[in-house]
Amino acid sequence: MLRNIIRYNLVRDVVGCGAYGRPTQPTAGTAARGKIWTPYYGWGIYLDWNPVRTTVYGNIVVGNTLGGIMMLGDAKDNVIENNIFVDGSQSQICYLSMSDKARGNRFVRNIVAYTDPGALLIRIGRRPDRRSLAESDCNLFFPPPGRDPRIDLPEAAPEDSFAKWRQIGYETRSIIGDPQFVDTVNGDYRLKPDSPAYELGFQAIDVDRIGPGSLAE
Repeated sequence: MLRNIIRYNLVRDVVGCGAYGRPTQPTAGTAARGKIWTPYYGWGIYLDWNPVRTTVYGNIVVGNTLGGIMMLGDAKDNVIENNIFVDGSQSQICYLSMSDKARGNRFVRNIVAYTDPGALLIRIGRRPDRRSLAESDCNLFFPPPGRDPRIDLPEAAPEDSFAKWRQIGYETRSIIGDPQFVDTVNGDYRLKPDSPAYELGFQAIDVDRIGPGSLAE
């Protein structure tokens, strides 16, 4: 069976806006003349209801309001691998409303870096299990200085949530550390040769492939 592929994209500063009679969640937005409000569904890559067999690979996703990537519904056999997610202002990864029919999804060998001490690493609507989220491992996380990554697990205090996440069986081989980006001030998210991400099997993203025409092989 063929797979959907989302690869070699640069996604920056997705805010999103709504134009309904009143704001609906998820948003903390403000109204403009009572009709248009923002932010609204501002994820960098959004795998909407029931995505199946989608590979998200080699993307650089920076500065999005609600997070770098979102997956929900009856998601099955999706692979999020070898991407760079940077500075989601509210969270970095979202698994919202993943149903009990979700199966076989994987989040592996990604780099997730963020600087807002109030932001979450992962926001979830219900706690995944090893059926819905089969694997989340070999990732490199770079949270704000002095902070452990936080996950909104209902059974754990924020400061204990990453340890609990590991007890569930996720991120047992993942690393917390500086990914060694070349020049974030000027938007260069290539990795320096000594990046610890390479120890996890991360493959350098060829930024020359980002943009129109990158699917040609």
